Amino acid sequence: MATRKRKLPEPPPPPPPEPVPALGAARIRLSEMQGRGGLQCRLCGCCDFRVVRTARVGGAVRRERVCRHCGHRVHTREVVTLA
Repeated sequence: MATRKRKLPEPPPPPPPEPVPALGAARIRLSEMQGRGGLQCRLCGCCDFRVVRTARVGGAVRRERVCRHCGHRVHTREVVTLA
């Protein structure tokens, strides 16, 4: 007697990534993103960035990052604050 394999239903697709709040043309505040697990690309939702340029500006560090998935450029400004 031949047994037939039963096809299992496909699982539902994962939910879309949570949208990133609009904070300006290409500015994202890292403090706003800390609860979300880090920086997230506005175009594709990817969280994998490469730093292409770093510069000291006053008492802060300005970094230019590029999304490894879609190439979107993001500028961040990091400031150390003492609690």
